[in-house]
Amino acid sequence: MRPEGLRPATLRAQLASDPGAHRSRLAPGEKPNRKRMATAACVFDAVPAPRRPHDVIHPPGGRSTARAPRPGQKAQRKWCTASLIHPPEQVVADAFDQAEARDPHHRRTWIVLVDGARHQLDLIHAEAVRRGVTVYVLLDFVHVSEYVWTRELSGIAPDRAVAGPLISVSDGTSRAR
Repeated sequence: MRPEGLRPATLRAQLASDPGAHRSRLAPGEKPNRKRMATAACVFDAVPAPRRPHDVIHPPGGRSTARAPRPGQKAQRKWCTASLIHPPEQVVADAFDQAEARDPHHRRTWIVLVDGARHQLDLIHAEAVRRGVTVYVLLDFVHVSEYVWTRELSGIAPDRAVAGPLISVSDGTSRAR
């Protein structure tokens, strides 16, 4: 990332770091002051579509032909945005504005999908409280498992990682232990 493209706090952190430590490759999981993440939001309408677990995930050995899988929800009236320029607070507020325009009396169920980043959860909670709306938070398991994996590896050499149970859950081989 070019220095002029950095946000002020990130630029200060980069300037405070060791100037001789610049490397072209990063260590696993490392994201030093050179990467900016866009904040993305999407609002859409969907009619509830009740489903069973095997409608969503293929059971071991494949699906039987006894029951056809139920179809999932279809997103309608999608509105999406993303920004590198505006702060995450603004993107979250814009998404809430769009949702509130669709449901001004808060009669519908609001579900928010997040990747588990604490700052995102805090922003969503603050915006929901400010607007007096109840939101149900759905965590993206893939991203949450990445955070757990990173925490598991912190301070441990990658070849000595002890995240076996997490791997077994993510690859579908989970067993009671």
